[in-house]
Amino acid sequence: MRMKKHLLKSLAALLCFALLLQQAGLPVKAKTVPGLEDEISEEERKEAEARAEAAHYQSLYDDLQKDLEKANAALDALLDEIAEVDRSLADAQEAVELYTRQQADNEVLLEEQKGAMSKRIQYMYEQQSGSFWEVLTGAKSLAEVLNSADYIRSLSEYDNKMMEEYKATLAESKRLKEESLKTEAQILALQEDLAAKQAEMDEQVQGIVDKMSEFQQLVSDSEAAAEKYAAEAAQKKSELEALKLAIRRAEEEAARKRAEEARRKAEEEARRKAAEEEAARKRAEAEAAAAAAAAAEEARRKAEEEEEAARRAAEEAKRKEEETGGNNETPGGDTPDPGTSDTPTNLRWALNDSRGSGSVSIDPYAVNPTGHTNLELLASILECECGGQSYEAQVAVANVIFNRILDPRFQKTLYDVIMGVGQFTPVDNGMLRVSLLKGARQVCVDIAKDCFNGARSIDTRWLYFCSPASWNNTPKKHTEYMVLGGHVFYY
Repeated sequence: MRMKKHLLKSLAALLCFALLLQQAGLPVKAKTVPGLEDEISEEERKEAEARAEAAHYQSLYDDLQKDLEKANAALDALLDEIAEVDRSLADAQEAVELYTRQQADNEVLLEEQKGAMSKRIQYMYEQQSGSFWEVLTGAKSLAEVLNSADYIRSLSEYDNKMMEEYKATLAESKRLKEESLKTEAQILALQEDLAAKQAEMDEQVQGIVDKMSEFQQLVSDSEAAAEKYAAEAAQKKSELEALKLAIRRAEEEAARKRAEEARRKAEEEARRKAAEEEAARKRAEAEAAAAAAAAAEEARRKAEEEEEAARRAAEEAKRKEEETGGNNETPGGDTPDPGTSDTPTNLRWALNDSRGSGSVSIDPYAVNPTGHTNLELLASILECECGGQSYEAQVAVANVIFNRILDPRFQKTLYDVIMGVGQFTPVDNGMLRVSLLKGARQVCVDIAKDCFNGARSIDTRWLYFCSPASWNNTPKKHTEYMVLGGHVFYY
């Protein structure tokens, strides 16, 4: 029930839209079942393409999502490596600072050692003359002298040893500092390389993100387009259902009219037969009465002739008896002149030479008041009048329509000639409207196109056609006729 109401609403909306366009003075191109089915197929094709595009872009988006995950994992590993390098750089810089301080401390100690040795040497040289003899003379024994000399030698050796140790420590500090500086330089170079790689990977990740955003937008646009096409297809399906409902109603109305026409014709036929039977009865009665009257008249005439013959015989015998001679005259008379009678001439309207070769120009694709094109209107009337007949017969029906447009006694447009009152039965019984709504068969459309391009089976004199049954019941006032297909053509 709800579906039926929806279809009725769609049909009402279509009719209102058509009325608005007609009131605005604009030609309305009516919808047909094949046309709407083609439009629905086109919308469904577009929807399928849009959904396929959405799926394609979604697949690309998913692939990029995987690439992004890999790129982020690689970036995380790079960042871990950079953090490790940063820690190594900090350690190297700390080692440089440590070895720099150690080198400075060792240099200070070396300078202090050098100063202490210099002072001792200077003191020994300055005190050499007195002190040496004082030691020798003041010594109590040779052993004490030797002990003093050993002490001086030990002190000198100690100073030299400490000097060498300080120099070695200072050299080691310098070596370690130089190695730390070299390590620091290497780490800084590695850090720059990693920074460049990080910038490159950041750019790569951003590129993937931007591409993903682009594909995501394309997916959204494609899905929106698919929904739009789906909605349009649904709308057109509603229009198609409404149109099919209108066709069913038109077919029902046409069937009702055909039934009404059949009933009317049956009643007319019954009345005609009754009238014929009554006329036959009356004719039979009249003929019987006339026969009886004629027989009576004939008997009376024969009796009178016999009586007249007897009378004449008696008179002749009497005259012969009274007369003995004389000339016999044979009665005579004028032979009646049969005369002549003029035979009435059945006149017919004939086209002159220019009309016989005349032509008419009609735009086949112009929309007429039915809401359909002239081509669709001609194809539908051909389908209703002679669909299934031969090519020549269908062309002849179209020729009759064009001939009427040429003739001054008929209307001047294709629409007015076809829709004229009482001219074409499919107009009156509703079948033409059904054909227009359904769309004529392609063979009728092709034949209509040929006729618009000048195809002819008959010349411009022929203005009428009917079925053989109608022809048999038509008063024979037309002297020229021909049979093509299932019709009799005449003028």
